[in-house]
Parts: sequence; C-alpha cells; structure tokens
Amino acid sequence: MAGLFILLSTYEAFAHPGHGDKNVDGNSVWHFVSEPIHIISFGIFVLVFLLVRMVYLKSKRVK
Repeated sequence: MAGLFILLSTYEAFAHPGHGDKNVDGNSVWHFVSEPIHIISFGIFVLVFLLVRMVYLKSKRVK
C-alpha cells in the first residue's frame, strides 16, 4: 500500500537537497546513481520485489 502511495504521489513531494540546485541537475542519471537516498530506495524496491516473487513461486509450488 505504501508503494502504491509513493508511485501515485507527485515527484516534487519527495525532493531532497540537490533537486533544483543550480549546480546539480537533479534529473540526471548521475544524480540518481550517486545519491544514497536513491540507492537505498532502489535496493528496498528490489528486495521487496524478490520477496514477493519468492512467496508467489513458493505458493504456486504448494498447490
């Protein structure tokens, strides 16, 4: 449910220092791969995806 909320929320609501800075392009690829907040968020997304996939596949094998 929280993931759905995040996906449906506006992008600007989750801006952190560095977004909108004149010296740093907040929408560049480098920004997204170098900022810890983005790396952590992506890691959590991958872990949740793998967990859901594992539970789904396990439930499918039991039936």
